[in-house]
Amino acid sequence: MRTFYYVHTGHRIGLDRFRRSTTIIRSLGDVDITLLCSDFRIAQIAKDFGIENSVGIDVVRNIPQISHHGDQIIFDSQEANPVMLEDMRNYFSTFIRVSDDKEDKKEDKELLISP
Repeated sequence: MRTFYYVHTGHRIGLDRFRRSTTIIRSLGDVDITLLCSDFRIAQIAKDFGIENSVGIDVVRNIPQISHHGDQIIFDSQEANPVMLEDMRNYFSTFIRVSDDKEDKKEDKELLISP
């Protein structure tokens, strides 16, 4: 079982999610996490921020092309619709969603990190 951290970030939408992801990944220490970035350029420079494994993916729907059923994911993005989120909750054994919306509510089969 592998662990992934998907972050929707880029030079057009900002780098805050990327900064947060590097802090969380480094704080988890011994956990082997692969960072998945929606911006290929950010995936290339992730090593400069202490991230050992990173992959650029062009579309959030391509995450299953890299992962396997039963893997774990930390998902930091607002780009998924409710149907896609439900599919991800069922696909991953652990689904942790990071949200900036303090009004966001935890759904079934997920853990929510929110302010």
